[in-house]
Amino acid sequence: EMLRSLVGSEMCIRDRLLCGLLITAVLLGMRYIRDRLILPAIRQYDALLDMASFSQTMIETAPVALCVLRRANGSVALANELTRSWFEGEEDWQARVLTNPYSDKDREMSLRDGRKVYLTVAPTRYRGEEVLLCAFIDITAHKRIETSLLQAKRLSLIHISEPTRLLSI
Repeated sequence: EMLRSLVGSEMCIRDRLLCGLLITAVLLGMRYIRDRLILPAIRQYDALLDMASFSQTMIETAPVALCVLRRANGSVALANELTRSWFEGEEDWQARVLTNPYSDKDREMSLRDGRKVYLTVAPTRYRGEEVLLCAFIDITAHKRIETSLLQAKRLSLIHISEPTRLLSI
């Protein structure tokens, strides 16, 4: 009976040691998975959220009209407030942007309200779709100044040529 109790206690000790080793291995494995897989994935996810939030803030606060057009159908995938206000009620502006986007990446467009905008287009991908990133800059004031300068130049040429005509008479 004493022998049985010694053998039984050795088995009990061995079982306890094996159970302790198994628990330790599981805990170490869980720590490894947490440190090597879960925590880096959480950090990457947080960084991705920060980047998306930062990009959205930049697009919304940019002093130019920015939008993303789907190449397949010209629908707006993303646009800032400036784009929405400039193109509200504008007919077929997406079709005009999609006309020759690869050969004519930089061009001027006239809007219905008389505004002149300079368009720059860049093909890219957004959420798995082929899109065009579009940036519009209002150049209306620049165009008015350009027109005024050309008119002033013509008038000065007329005034310069008048005395010579009078002298030739």
